[in-house]
Amino acid sequence: MKVVTVTFSDEQYNILKKMRITGDTDEDKLKNIFLEYASMRRDVQIEYEFYKRKLVWDKVMRILEMVWESYEDGEDIEDVVARWSIEKIEAIEHILREYQIVTPPDKNWTYLPTHKFRICWKRLFNQLIHEYPEMYEYSAACAATIYLVDEYSMESLSDEELRDGTILLCEGWFFAMAECAVTARKFMKTQRLYG
Repeated sequence: MKVVTVTFSDEQYNILKKMRITGDTDEDKLKNIFLEYASMRRDVQIEYEFYKRKLVWDKVMRILEMVWESYEDGEDIEDVVARWSIEKIEAIEHILREYQIVTPPDKNWTYLPTHKFRICWKRLFNQLIHEYPEMYEYSAACAATIYLVDEYSMESLSDEELRDGTILLCEGWFFAMAECAVTARKFMKTQRLYG
């Protein structure tokens, strides 16, 4: 941990005191101001996102464990949602739509992750499979989904809702991306061996 000492003029300190930034102490206020500023800077976006993920990574791993426990009864990677009732699927879809994670259903009752969610998911998924090369691609897909659903919902969902939302999104769309990553990784290994 690094310690930074800052000297303020009286006027600057008065401004700090009057700012409506969360934090009990001046140190907390300065940290929060710094993090808010860092969140808006493109040049440190990757580092800032890594810092945010690190804060909630234990929670993401706990929910990921719950997701894989749901698959222990089945034989196929995509069979949990098939065992759910229509009411449960609609309830989960309603929660995801409320936080603008999925689009409203069209006339055929199909819905998709929103464009913004898909773009954030793809970026995070790629970061995870590069930061954690030992992580299974399907786990990286689930971890990215858990993290983003939790972030979009402002950490208001229960662990079970996060688990179920992750399973629904992954089985519907994101496991296909993980499968593409698995295929690409296998292709790259064979190219290195034979190319």
